[in-house]
Amino acid sequence: MLLAAINRAACPTSKAQLAHWYRQSLLTRLLPASPTQLSSQAFWNHMDRIEKKTFKPIEEQLSQRLIQHFKLNLRTLVK
Repeated sequence: MLLAAINRAACPTSKAQLAHWYRQSLLTRLLPASPTQLSSQAFWNHMDRIEKKTFKPIEEQLSQRLIQHFKLNLRTLVK
C-alpha cells in the first residue's frame, strides 16, 4: 500500500503498471517487493483488508492540511 501511495504521489500509473514503475525506481533498494506483491490483484486484496472507518480520519486530516498549507478554497476539494 505504501508503494502504491508513493506511486500516486510521484508518478501515477495504473495498478497493472505499478510493478514496472517500481522496477525503474530507486525504491527497489529501499523497499524490496516482488512482482507478485505489486500486482493489481494484490493491491485489491490489501484494500479489502482496510476498514472503511479507517479512511474517514485520514481524509479529514489530509483535507485540513491541504486547505491550510495551500490556502485552498473548499470548492476545489472533492470528497
